[in-house]
Amino acid sequence: LYQLAVHPRWFWAEYVQDEIFLFGAGAPPQTSAEGQAWFYLRRLARIDPLLCLLGLAALPGFVGAWRRSAAPQPRLLAAWMGVMAAAILAFSYRNASYLLPLIPALAILAGSYVPLLRGRAGVAALALLAALFPLKAHYGERPWGLPFYRGTVPTGKALTSYCQLGRANDLIVVSPQDEFLSAVLPLAKVRYVFVMPGGYREQRALDFRHLGIVVTVDEFLKLPELGPVFAARLREWNQPGGAPIATAIIARSEAEVGELIARSPGLDFLVPKSIPASPAHEVIAAPPDRLLLLARDGSPDPSRRPDPGSCESLR
Repeated sequence: LYQLAVHPRWFWAEYVQDEIFLFGAGAPPQTSAEGQAWFYLRRLARIDPLLCLLGLAALPGFVGAWRRSAAPQPRLLAAWMGVMAAAILAFSYRNASYLLPLIPALAILAGSYVPLLRGRAGVAALALLAALFPLKAHYGERPWGLPFYRGTVPTGKALTSYCQLGRANDLIVVSPQDEFLSAVLPLAKVRYVFVMPGGYREQRALDFRHLGIVVTVDEFLKLPELGPVFAARLREWNQPGGAPIATAIIARSEAEVGELIARSPGLDFLVPKSIPASPAHEVIAAPPDRLLLLARDGSPDPSRRPDPGSCESLR
């Protein structure tokens, strides 16, 4: 309701035209060729196989509780899971994250109707579940694991080290592998380059290319003259200021990324090793397979130097 009141044009374009009609009722590009039901069943089983087994074991007790009385809990659980299952099966675009609201419902189902999880047997079951927790933590990289250890973000260490420099330059991350960790670090400005040989062709009601949020390399190099045009378009959408301009840069090849670096001597870059460096940048290795390119005319800004903990704690 807030978005509808404050940003009606944006709300209608993104949430209604794009999300509901294009992705929900249309035929959007999919990440796999699986059928709708198999896509979700397969991923639910991989996310938490034990919970799925417990959910199946709970079905006899659940059906019995439904038949024995008019108690609201089994009916509420059925409504919860039924509505969610119907919604994700009806929504055209498939995404495993849509399963998340079903996880707590399955946990309540198992905890309420699996006999081994109740009474005296519940103590032993609880001990078994507690013993499984270290196993899930140890195999954190698996779909069913819990990644509590450091190093889950490949470029996390490099970004932490860069953050601690407190540089005032913009940082451009090429082919990001940071799960957008860089977006929440106290850096001056972060942009992202995506190498797309076919270019950016998505046609949506909310057109990020028209608004200048997504630009080509050529447009980025012409931002001094194109920036005011993009800013005016953003204002028409009730988005004052030019902060979102050129957040994402689309390059057609690594050679074009090399041209971007060569013509941007005042910017810092985090790039794959395959990207050619520029004499205007100091090259620093960023294991396992990245390089930091620091602008030689840049220098740390004492006013921007962050508390080391604000960089380290997010790694």
